Amino acid sequence: MQKKEKNKFKDNLLGKQLALFGLFVLWGLLIIFKKMLSPNLRMGLFVLLVLVTVAGIYFLNRAFFGIGDDKK
Repeated sequence: MQKKEKNKFKDNLLGKQLALFGLFVLWGLLIIFKKMLSPNLRMGLFVLLVLVTVAGIYFLNRAFFGIGDDKK
């Protein structure tokens, strides 16, 4: 039973790391194609990516450091 829980944790952590990598790719795409976007769309995407990045970093830090876990 212990091994299943460890594998589940590793899979969950890997998924969060892949999501963060995906955010970096989205940031890169926004930077590369920013001249092709209208100013309103560019600002909307920028704000959305900032919010999603902050949330992603928070959840990844929770996974690494166990913030908010009630397990003792």
